[in-house]
Parts: sequence; C-alpha cells; structure tokens
Amino acid sequence: RKLDQAGAAELIHTVRGVGYSVRQARPA
Repeated sequence: RKLDQAGAAELIHTVRGVGYSVRQARPA
C-alpha cells in the first residue's frame, strides 16, 4: 500500500508540473 501511495503522489506531482507548463506556455 505504501508503494501505491508513493505512485499516486508522484502522479499528482507530474500532473501539476504539466499543468504549470501549460499555463506558462499559454499566458492568459
């Protein structure tokens, strides 16, 4: 179960990073 939590945390971190990159690439 610890491994699943670590994987989920890493996935969330990756998604946030991608979302941030998209915002930087497309300024409002």
